[in-house]
Amino acid sequence: MGTVLNAIAVLTAVLATPAATAVVEIKNISVAWANGVATGPGRSVTYGGNNTTNAYAYFGRNAGSGPSYYEFQVEDIAPVTVVAGAHSMIFPVATFTHHNFPVLIPSLKTVNLRFYAHILVDNVLIGIDKFDFRFTHDETVNFPANGLCPCGGANNQGVNINDCADKALVNFLKASSSFDVAGVTYTIDLLGFVESGTTDVKTSFLTEENLDDSAEIVARIEQRGEADAAAVPEPALWAMMLTGFGALGSAMRSRRRTVAA
Repeated sequence: MGTVLNAIAVLTAVLATPAATAVVEIKNISVAWANGVATGPGRSVTYGGNNTTNAYAYFGRNAGSGPSYYEFQVEDIAPVTVVAGAHSMIFPVATFTHHNFPVLIPSLKTVNLRFYAHILVDNVLIGIDKFDFRFTHDETVNFPANGLCPCGGANNQGVNINDCADKALVNFLKASSSFDVAGVTYTIDLLGFVESGTTDVKTSFLTEENLDDSAEIVARIEQRGEADAAAVPEPALWAMMLTGFGALGSAMRSRRRTVAA
C-alpha cells in the first residue's frame, strides 16, 4: 500500500510541476531571395535588396504595365514566450507584396527565401541562424477561353476583377536551422498569409492583376518535428522518394504474384 501511495505522490508532484518556459527574441533580421526557377527558358529570376530587411525577386518579361515581382519587408518582432513541448503563439514577421502586373512568359515557378536572425533565449545569444522557405508561384492565364480562372472562379469578378488572379504559396524547408528551448529542439516556421481586414491565416495568397497586393506573413516557433512534417521535399529528394515508391510497388506486385501462385 505504501508503495502505491508513494507512486501516486510522485506522479502528483510531476503533474503539478509547471512546464518550463522561455522567452525567445528574434533580432537583427535580414532576408535574401535565391534559387529562383522560371517556368521556361529565356528569362531568369533576378534579385534586389538581398541581405537587408527589404528584398525583391523579379520575374517574367514586362508586358508594358510595369515589372512583376515579390517583395518581402521584415517587421520588428516582439519577444515570444515558448512553453517547452508546445509551439508558440502566432506572430507577425513581415509584409509580403506581389507587385502583380502582366508579364510575358516565362514567369516564376518557385523561389526560395532565406531568413537570417540572431536568436536569443532568455537573453542568451544562441547563434545567428537561418530559416529557409519556398514560395511557389502560379502565373495564371489572363483571358481564359471558358471565362473561368484557375483561382477564385469567374473572370472579371471578385479577386479576378482585373483578369485572373495569380497565387503565391509558402512552405518550410528542412535546410532551416534549429535551436534549443528547455531541452526541446525548435525552429521558426512561416505559416502563411493574413490579408488586410481579416484574421484568417491562409497558406496561399491570391493576388489581383494590375495591383500591388500585400498581406502580412505570420510565423510561430515550432518543435522541429512539427515543422519538418509539413516541409516541401527538395527536387532530388522527390526523385529518390518516387524511385523508392516504384521499387516498393514492384515488390508488392511481385509478392502478390508469389502469393497467387
